[in-house]
Amino acid sequence: MTTPSFPLLKLPFLMHSLVIKLMTCAPQQVTFLELHFQHKKIEAASDGMDHILFGGLESDVPSSVTTGEMVLSKLGYYLDIKDWVCHLTDVLKCKEIRLFFEYGSHLYPLNSLGHLLQGLTIIRITIQDTTDHYSRRILQMFPDARELLVFKNPMEQWDDQTHNSVLSRHLNYFRFGEEYKIGMDRLLRMNNCKVIEMCGCSKISVNDLNGFVKTWITRTTNQNLEILTLVLAKNRVGNNYQNGIFAGTPHSIIPRANHKILTTPYRSALWEDVPRIVGQYEIQRVDGKNATIQFDEVGGCA
Repeated sequence: MTTPSFPLLKLPFLMHSLVIKLMTCAPQQVTFLELHFQHKKIEAASDGMDHILFGGLESDVPSSVTTGEMVLSKLGYYLDIKDWVCHLTDVLKCKEIRLFFEYGSHLYPLNSLGHLLQGLTIIRITIQDTTDHYSRRILQMFPDARELLVFKNPMEQWDDQTHNSVLSRHLNYFRFGEEYKIGMDRLLRMNNCKVIEMCGCSKISVNDLNGFVKTWITRTTNQNLEILTLVLAKNRVGNNYQNGIFAGTPHSIIPRANHKILTTPYRSALWEDVPRIVGQYEIQRVDGKNATIQFDEVGGCA
């Protein structure tokens, strides 16, 4: 049902139809609502409904709304984006929000963003392509977001203070593109992150990974880490990279017949299609916690 403050009966016919369609969504299918901030528009999506597009950000009033093949005009009726977002979260029974900042998102004022998201729980921030200043302000506005995905340019332009604040955050999930040249020094400082995933070939060396394994075994870093996914260029690591990574560390080889089926709680192209598993190994930390390390290959990457 709609909230008492939502003017259902005053909406133009096509917008009224959209609201009715949203009301038929099964709330149990919706676990999050994702808002995409783009050039002069906002797009809403979730795991239980079609995309909805809001335009006209200069005035905070959507000039159009689209869902699937349907195009809905505002027809002169004032209904701001805040009303729509509140309605969506209520009718879908979902207060957990993912924010996705794309090209042109910096045109949306930060004070308007704070008003739009007031009272909602921000669980994920994705910075696809925006300005350095805007990305830093976004991170400052939502320090409690537990999932952070960053691609393209912003991270390379951040100052040391911003890097330190990100690396020390308590994160359930941190995913970044190859544009962010993370080194072993930064990786070792991410002691409060559970799942780390790098898309694109890393410049981390075999010696770096050997040092990482050794420090993990002695429990001197990354104590909360549960999953680490890295892509290595095979022409950089060579054919016997496994021996180099485990040099000087106790480990055991898992027989192929006993290979484990490894999974991740987050959707990832790196986990969906693994054409060839080179091998699985097991290491043990000083406190008795075991970790499985899998090497697989696709194209020229390992």
